[in-house]
Amino acid sequence: LGAAQAAEEIAGLLKDPDARARMAAINALKRLQAKELGSRILPLLKDPDERVVLWAIQAVQVLKPAGSTRELASFLGRHSFESVRSAMVEIGAKEALPVIRPLLTHANGAVRADAVKLASEFQGGVSIQEVLALLHDPAPEVRVTAVHVSGRLKVKEALPRLVELLEQKETRHSS
Repeated sequence: LGAAQAAEEIAGLLKDPDARARMAAINALKRLQAKELGSRILPLLKDPDERVVLWAIQAVQVLKPAGSTRELASFLGRHSFESVRSAMVEIGAKEALPVIRPLLTHANGAVRADAVKLASEFQGGVSIQEVLALLHDPAPEVRVTAVHVSGRLKVKEALPRLVELLEQKETRHSS
């Protein structure tokens, strides 16, 4: 068998009913650097088995198939943030930021919190004004995340609001 034919046969296992077979196929395609087959891993980001999903996120990080940033962004607020963060950072700001930035105003606070944390990973990914606005967000998890981001990015303009938040019981206990 040639390498392309072997990779194609391995990709056939992505639809196997056994989760272990799907995970093995994902891992093999990742190790083979089968970038041309990376898009076939994207449906596994919605696999019912959480272990398969995590393996798929790792493979997407390496194979970087087209459309993967949109799929990964759908995990914010719901799945292992570190796995999604790692994959998005590896894919890069050019593709990731246009997908992440609109999530800064998402209806779900957990998604907004993950989005600001992730956007701040990229140079220019989040502005000082956006961080300052998120320090006033109605969701405590967003405010707490904005506090951490303002510290990491050294947003001096946030100091008055940080003092206010220190005095607020719910924010102080959330961090």
